[in-house]
Amino acid sequence: MSFDEEFHHECNGIQYILENVFDKYLYKLYHSLATKDRWDKNIREFIKFHKVIDIGIDIDTSSNLSKYDVDEIKEQGYLLLTGDKGANVDEDEIDGPNDLSFSEWMEVDDIIVYYYHYYFSSVL
Repeated sequence: MSFDEEFHHECNGIQYILENVFDKYLYKLYHSLATKDRWDKNIREFIKFHKVIDIGIDIDTSSNLSKYDVDEIKEQGYLLLTGDKGANVDEDEIDGPNDLSFSEWMEVDDIIVYYYHYYFSSVL
């Protein structure tokens, strides 16, 4: 398998698992918490929920995910969370006055990686 084929296969594998994670868990959870009138407030509620249940996980030491995998999970997870089935964020709103802080987006990344890792570990 060439590098391009392997890269495409890995990306599709990550995308497939993330879509399952979002379809089975995260969309339902996000929408159950999304009671505010703006997407930024709803994502903050999503973050707050996870702080309360303390999902702490050290991805660097507790998983076999490479840095590339984690980066891909974060990027694809962001697109799913902010997409039509999730928070439905208009592109014009990102980097606008209602955007989340950098640290808040990092918390969202950690949450998504946690669910990916948990789901991936449970189906193997």
